[in-house]
Amino acid sequence: MEKAVIALKVKSDKSGIRTAVYQACQLAMQAWKSNIEVIDCIVTFGGSKDILREVKVIDAKARFDTLLIYSPSQICKDKIEFLEFENFMTECFKVQIKFLRSGT
Repeated sequence: MEKAVIALKVKSDKSGIRTAVYQACQLAMQAWKSNIEVIDCIVTFGGSKDILREVKVIDAKARFDTLLIYSPSQICKDKIEFLEFENFMTECFKVQIKFLRSGT
């Protein structure tokens, strides 16, 4: 079974936290429908660099295949930053990125 980690960038206000909860539920439901086991989650106020730091910690404890994010634009400023992040994840950790919403 494919193993995944959910990563979310949240805003620190009540509305932002509620949005993150909804997004986590949507990602978990999609993972379940796709027969993907979610083994951990990353919640950050930062972006791709913070997520990368947490991926290193999780990867040291447990192997996973996929990083589930809501949208590339949620964690990266632009398409180039997302492509660099995606390439780094693939090359260094052998982890693919899947997302629900497109757009950067």
